[in-house]
Amino acid sequence: MRSLKSNSFNLSRRRMLATIAAVAAAFPSAAKAETQGSSEVAAAKLIEALRTIGNPVCVSAADSLATSTDLRSGFDLHLRNANLNDEDAQVLATGLRRLDDDRDTPLKSFSVSYNPGLGD
Repeated sequence: MRSLKSNSFNLSRRRMLATIAAVAAAFPSAAKAETQGSSEVAAAKLIEALRTIGNPVCVSAADSLATSTDLRSGFDLHLRNANLNDEDAQVLATGLRRLDDDRDTPLKSFSVSYNPGLGD
């Protein structure tokens, strides 16, 4: 029984990682935004999500996004070794989806490696 439960848990983590990867991959090369302000608004939900997670790596990424001078040219989101778990992944996926709705701020690269709480 324990093996079945463990396999189900690993499958759930894999689905969460697949969701995050799919959202990240869905970001197109964004067309030029008419103003810097629209890019800042587009990133606001992701910044809020990162601050909600609240660990030092995510807060640092949020601060970096918030102080970026040109989000229209894209940004990297690397949350390596951030001690993320499945709940954090849900918050992050929601922030990424909302960012994708505006399409003014392209995600150039994304990494959540070295987060054992997310699984394989």
